[in-house]
Amino acid sequence: MATVAIDFDGPVHWYRYGWQDGVIYDDPTPGAFDAIRRLQQDYAVVVFTCRDAVQVADWLTGRGIPTALDVPGTSLFWNDRATVLVTNRKPAAVVYIDDRGIRFSNWAQTLADFDAHETGFRARTGLDRVQEAVTRARGGPPPAQVRGFA
Repeated sequence: MATVAIDFDGPVHWYRYGWQDGVIYDDPTPGAFDAIRRLQQDYAVVVFTCRDAVQVADWLTGRGIPTALDVPGTSLFWNDRATVLVTNRKPAAVVYIDDRGIRFSNWAQTLADFDAHETGFRARTGLDRVQEAVTRARGGPPPAQVRGFA
């Protein structure tokens, strides 16, 4: 049976404010659970994450997605369509669904794609996101600040 691997942050957990000390704080990405259930009709599904796998499994289970935890030291092949495996290892899969991926077919294409999107890959802080939201709300950048005299 073929397996589909889905990254947790972005595709499943909305992750609007970044890492936040590893706390799972956000809502599910709209449509995530319907998509997982649709994929489970034909594939075994693995959710992979850098977060604590137990916390991710609890978060998914609490929202109606049956899960199992990866057992370290065992082979990472999953073929149970009824249960989503949660792991912090890269599983064997026919496809990886990740919001931060670049498709590889050769290095020239990969580096060209990386160069075209490099600024989007640079880490943004919470302050960056707040500044972007304020700029959007104001309809543009704030006026220049004039420094007073001493």
